[in-house]
Amino acid sequence: MAELYVGATLGPCALTVDEEVVAGYADAAADHNPIHFNDAAAHQLGLPGRIAHGMISGALLGRLLAAELGAPWLQRGRLELKFVRPVALGATVTARGTVRSLRPLTIEVTVETAPDALVIVGTAVLTDLPQVTGGTR
Repeated sequence: MAELYVGATLGPCALTVDEEVVAGYADAAADHNPIHFNDAAAHQLGLPGRIAHGMISGALLGRLLAAELGAPWLQRGRLELKFVRPVALGATVTARGTVRSLRPLTIEVTVETAPDALVIVGTAVLTDLPQVTGGTR
């Protein structure tokens, strides 16, 4: 488990969202919306081209938190997310977190495609984590 204190950072955790990732997610989620596979369909909705499923980036946050916090996160963690902008195919998304409080453990989370190009903002909360002692750095 990561060393936790107010201001501690988690990550980064990155993923390039290519056609293989999008196709795999589409099959797993049974979501074959044409905006993920067809530029013309995406353009009809005002998008610049095909976009990735938003939950691909959301799942990257889950991967980051599970890697950093382990089983307690998987058992009791809660995420609240706001999807800010779509992710173009081929982009690399990077997930990060910053600890804002220890009791309950509250982590400000973000996913971005480049510095200052936020894709997701949100909060992760994990209650009942006895290992957290409340120190600061």
